[in-house]
Amino acid sequence: MFRLGLIINPIAGVGGAVGLKGSDGEEIQQQAQALGGSYKSELRAAATLELLKPFADEIELFTCPTNMGQSAAESCGFNPSIIDISLAAKTTEKDTQQAVLKFNELHLDLLLFVGGDG
Repeated sequence: MFRLGLIINPIAGVGGAVGLKGSDGEEIQQQAQALGGSYKSELRAAATLELLKPFADEIELFTCPTNMGQSAAESCGFNPSIIDISLAAKTTEKDTQQAVLKFNELHLDLLLFVGGDG
């Protein structure tokens, strides 16, 4: 089995799409939404997972809870193993750091990170 990890940064890209520099910080995110920005990381992750569906029997998928991976994976018909981390009400870089540490323990073949440029 191919061991695949998935992390989604659900807030990534909301600022850049409306001409702001990045999406870091609550103020920028609110400003981006006011300008019509929308969150697309989960949709992009789902599009990628759709491409992997023909190989689903050969993939053991590990991901984060809720909008950091679980929702997109399940919407595509995957039955992922959800890593044990506690997420903030609105995800932050600390959630991603916590997830990466957990994934490091799992000896994955590949870690797929969706969203963000950093």
